[in-house]
Amino acid sequence: MKIAKGPNGFRVTIRPNVQALADDICAHHPEFPRHWAALIERLKASGHLAGSPVDDNASHRYGVIQPFANGPRFRIAWSVVGDKVTVILGEF
Repeated sequence: MKIAKGPNGFRVTIRPNVQALADDICAHHPEFPRHWAALIERLKASGHLAGSPVDDNASHRYGVIQPFANGPRFRIAWSVVGDKVTVILGEF
């Protein structure tokens, strides 16, 4: 896997279908935006290490991430290529 994590972490992009789902949940649950932001920060910092690899070169990963001990769990899949982490699937 070839990665190039920048000094401020990875650039995180989110596929439109995942972002639409997150936006819908944020509109109905006032605590969700804080948890979603924490998840994105975690991927920025350690997207290449979090979760489990899907393929041999570990560029595609999946995992259940719970940013806060008492918060919701996010089941997501993402890819790491260069300096970018892309969230490709999400279940909340």
